[in-house]
Amino acid sequence: MKTVGIHLVWTTYGTRLPGDPEGHWSPLFDMYGTLIEKGGKLNRPDLTTQTFAQEQMKEPPKILDLHEMTVVADTLGQLLRPPNHKDCSLPWAYAAAIEPNHIHLLLAPINEPIGTVVGRLKGKTSSSLLALRQNEARTRTWTARYWKVFLFDIDSLEAAKIYIEAHNLRRGLAATPYPWISTVDI
Repeated sequence: MKTVGIHLVWTTYGTRLPGDPEGHWSPLFDMYGTLIEKGGKLNRPDLTTQTFAQEQMKEPPKILDLHEMTVVADTLGQLLRPPNHKDCSLPWAYAAAIEPNHIHLLLAPINEPIGTVVGRLKGKTSSSLLALRQNEARTRTWTARYWKVFLFDIDSLEAAKIYIEAHNLRRGLAATPYPWISTVDI
């Protein structure tokens, strides 16, 4: 089956820990830090796992301020194909939302491994953020992992686009607030 899009989400460091009160897909740990159940399914909130995860943190959680969200948007704009651009080596986005504690990105099909693309996006945006004076003591911006959903039909792609655009509208932004979001119809 051919992929028509990929919905990506990644979070800022320390903001969605294993054991999270909203539920989590992470492994569960006992009070001694021993793995008792692998992730891969939605787990209920778990204070023991959340406490263990908090104790493992190397620095405080990262919440992006408005300037940092702009830096992320500008950096992504350098890494993604602008509308109607001819350079096929760059991926292009149908939708994006940059929140204080996570990123949503809806990409068109890509020609390289998803881990390579996400690594580049997270790495470059992290470098841009860590270069800011306010972050000179930090070493981490994003969590190590990311969430991905491969979409195989136009209805799913459109639903993901609407979902991401709703994040922007909720924050008082345009549905497509970034100039690098593709204007190609789905």
